[in-house]
Order: sequence, then structure tokens, then C-alpha cells
Amino acid sequence: MDQQEREAFAELIRSNGYRRIDLVPPDQDWSMVEISHLDMGGWHYKFSIPANAQAFSDFAKTGAFQFKVGEFVIRTEFTVGLENIGKFQRACRASTSR
Repeated sequence: MDQQEREAFAELIRSNGYRRIDLVPPDQDWSMVEISHLDMGGWHYKFSIPANAQAFSDFAKTGAFQFKVGEFVIRTEFTVGLENIGKFQRACRASTSR
């Protein structure tokens, strides 16, 4: 996590509100984020998103995933394993439609 991300998450904690992230592009759903710290790796966060979220579909196409913490946009890009993202999304969609 870089300094700007740490500051965005720190503000989220200080606000004492819901620890939520918003997907980019905006979606009707939002997610609660879990923030943790490990001595051997620093700060980490995790959250879940719906398999049918547009942000997930965009990620499968471009390898770029974006979400907002407050007003700060976090963008992460992947190139390795990009071909497997779509397969994973389809598997997630199939398991939720049963």
C-alpha cells in the first residue's frame, strides 16, 4: 500500500463510519473493506464484489481494477494471468445463479 492509499484508509478509519469502498465505474453495490496490519508486510485490505459488477467485467477486459476509498481512486493493473480473470468471473457467475 503506498502513502496515498494509507492516508485514504486512515481517513476511512478516523471517520468512524462504515468502512466501505465504491466500485469504479459506479455500481448499485458497494463493499465493506477489511483493513489489517501484519508485522511482516505492513497494511493490507480485502473486500468482495459481485460477479456481475461492471468493474469486474472491465477488469476482465483491461486488467485494470479501480475503486474509491472516500474520494480517493485506487487503480491497480495486472497483465500476468489476464486471460484467467474472465474464466474466474464466469465461474463465479455460474455458482451464484444456481
